[in-house]
Amino acid sequence: MEFRRGDPKAPPLESVRKSSKGTTAKNRKTAKGRGKCRPFHSLREEKHNLREGTKGPSSSEMGQISEENNMIQFSADRANRPDPPCEEYEDEFEELDIWCEQHVELMEKEDYPALVEHCRRHATKYPDDPYAQIFLGQACILNREYQKTIDLLTPYHRRDPVNMDYHHVILDALFAMGKTEDDFEWTENPEILRMSDSILDSCFNFLKPKRKPRTVSELYIEFIPKGYLLFCEDDLLGALLRDKRFAVTNAHEGPFAKVQVVRKGRKMQRM
Repeated sequence: MEFRRGDPKAPPLESVRKSSKGTTAKNRKTAKGRGKCRPFHSLREEKHNLREGTKGPSSSEMGQISEENNMIQFSADRANRPDPPCEEYEDEFEELDIWCEQHVELMEKEDYPALVEHCRRHATKYPDDPYAQIFLGQACILNREYQKTIDLLTPYHRRDPVNMDYHHVILDALFAMGKTEDDFEWTENPEILRMSDSILDSCFNFLKPKRKPRTVSELYIEFIPKGYLLFCEDDLLGALLRDKRFAVTNAHEGPFAKVQVVRKGRKMQRM
């Protein structure tokens, strides 16, 4: 029977041989050079001990790699020691699963007042979790509570001014109110992308070295990590159709229309 390094169920044998099949001389040398090894179980237990303020295991208790035969060795005490309790983490995961299921259910029902209250309870319980606050802000926007969204996320933006998620939710609220990005006092200005020649130039540079066409949706996704997009896939498709540098096929498929750079000897297609 095989055991992984750090497995608390490993028998207290003098050694457990590592498989040497397919191991190169370089790898064997590297393995020998590591000397004392700290299994994952040991690291996890050490983290637990640090949190509890207790002394961690000594180096003699942890698995070691033999210098002579490249074997992992465990002491009897170390091999038979049980894992630290994990019930706390299991409870948190279960709670998060239930919360997500309820969130999806309320979204599908479009019960936005209940969604706001659902997210508010979660955000109150986890005030230092940025995503809990972002979910609450998004719920407030769906419930047309735009100013509440801004008031909620402003202190979090001040605390973490480069967080793009805060930027995007605040911008959603501003634009929903008919305002612009200039109507908010930013600690760090967000990156806002509007349809422009620079967007089309980026599409051209992205497609130029590629032989196969890409969909409009694939091009659009390239811009999402770069900032807040003030244009949609249909806007991008329209701009690509008007630019003679691009050949667009199956434009009626919208986001799934194929786009290529026009090369010498190729006719443009606007089907």
